[in-house]
Amino acid sequence: MKGYFISKYRDLERFERSLVGFPLNISEAIISSDVLEVRTEDVVYNFLCKSAKAKYSQSQRYVRRAVVSQLASHLWFCYMNVETL
Repeated sequence: MKGYFISKYRDLERFERSLVGFPLNISEAIISSDVLEVRTEDVVYNFLCKSAKAKYSQSQRYVRRAVVSQLASHLWFCYMNVETL
């Protein structure tokens, strides 16, 4: 099932709005895929932040930070813009 999502939604920028509502395990499978198509790694980071923000309220900001930190292990920081870092 995850393979379907990875192949269909590998263009993260194109499908970002619909992907934000997906469960985190699906989001993690997509961002950890080797076939992900993005201009820069900043797109992936921003997607992670938006997904966590959509799933967890402001009162759960510590959970939100923990989720982003955990999923950040899939980011390629060397391909991010300095401004984002």
